[in-house]
Formats: sequence, structure tokens, C-alpha cells
Amino acid sequence: LPDVDGTGAFTVVNFTAGPIVVGGAMTVTVEFQPQAEGMVMSHLLVKSTDSDEPEVTVQLLGEGVNLPPCSFD
Repeated sequence: LPDVDGTGAFTVVNFTAGPIVVGGAMTVTVEFQPQAEGMVMSHLLVKSTDSDEPEVTVQLLGEGVNLPPCSFD
């Protein structure tokens, strides 16, 4: 699942949609692989059948860093 804003920097991995019982939780892993140096902001949209909050938006923020080449002996 890509991020809502389409930056290409954030991806939800290993996610299987399913019900969450009242008081329960679900772990969602988001990978950050920036395309360029600098700050990247996007959003993750969580949809539910909850009539009070059918959608929850989670802000995603990361910083791409241009690292120098490295070598191993």
C-alpha cells in the first residue's frame, strides 16, 4: 500500500486487512525509502466501520539523507 500523498517514499508492508476487536490493536509496518534528499511528509489513511470515525489520518514524516559511499574490507 503506498502513502496517500503518492510520494513513493512510504510503503505499508506485510499488512492484511481484518477486524480488530474492541480494545484490540493491529501493528502496521511502514517502510521509508526516500527518492531524494530532504524532508518528506505524507499521510496514511486508516479506514474503519466505526460510525464515529470511519477514517483516521496518520501523518508520516521522514528525512532522506545523501550518504557517502562506503566500503568494507
